[in-house]
Amino acid sequence: DQETPANEADHQLRLASIFQQCPRPLQMWFHSGPATGAAFSPDGRRVLSVTATETRLWDAETGRSLASTDVGSREGQVAFAPDGSRAVIGGAERPFLWDFSRGGADVIPLEETSALSSTWQHDGTRFVTLTGANEAMLWAADGKRLAVLTHEAPAAVLTVAFVPSELAFAPGQASTELPEVVLTVDSAGDLRFWDPVNGHLEAQRSLEPKGPPWKLAALDSNFLLTAHNSEDPLAMAHARLWSLATGGPIGPPLGHDARIEGAAFGTGSVVTWSRDGTARLWETGSGSLKVSPMAHPSEVTAAAV
Repeated sequence: DQETPANEADHQLRLASIFQQCPRPLQMWFHSGPATGAAFSPDGRRVLSVTATETRLWDAETGRSLASTDVGSREGQVAFAPDGSRAVIGGAERPFLWDFSRGGADVIPLEETSALSSTWQHDGTRFVTLTGANEAMLWAADGKRLAVLTHEAPAAVLTVAFVPSELAFAPGQASTELPEVVLTVDSAGDLRFWDPVNGHLEAQRSLEPKGPPWKLAALDSNFLLTAHNSEDPLAMAHARLWSLATGGPIGPPLGHDARIEGAAFGTGSVVTWSRDGTARLWETGSGSLKVSPMAHPSEVTAAAV
């Protein structure tokens, strides 16, 4: 507004205020093909990026390339070890473990399996991969397969986590030599607890009440969220929050107006996102909605809390 300098100054001030709140790019990294995945290391100091034909490790502050390998993944699922020294790069084809603690030369294929998602034990000594079928794979940190954790077909294993061993045993019966166990949950509502050292089945139980097969599940160390989705992606969908300590549901069903695409836990809360264009934040203790639905102009594809 050149004819009114005062208005022009006001406009500049408003624009400056807006731009200060906008995210600013700090680094930009280039590959020879489209990137299929990326993730920060647990300490936030490095970034691992993946294409179908290569994987690279970068310094997040300087932008410098730290290591690279000519092995990639079309899905680009990345799971860093807790100490950031290695990562599982997963997908339906050719998943592998990349140990870049010695310059990035150690690439270990995870043979005869897929790895649609991967979860590390808290001390970094083992990890578990999901295959998309009725089993999960238990691995040592060096890529040696320790055990196959199998459920009854046709139920598919939907999620896995390392949880405190007291969740698997009656009060007073948990082993002090086994502080954590592997928990796998399948689409039929069955929970199985496994020894993380040898893959031995320690305990199992079913959640009640049962309903149609679950299509989605997410875990943290105390809670489980499950969802039944209709074949129609625009039909109403409901999720259910469960206590791992009691095995019972928490609160009423958690509703969306269309298919629920995912869920993620945070401290005291869990977020679900849906094709109805909303993400919804729920309190894990009660299952109640913490804030109004967070609306988007189209379907929500990811969220975190």
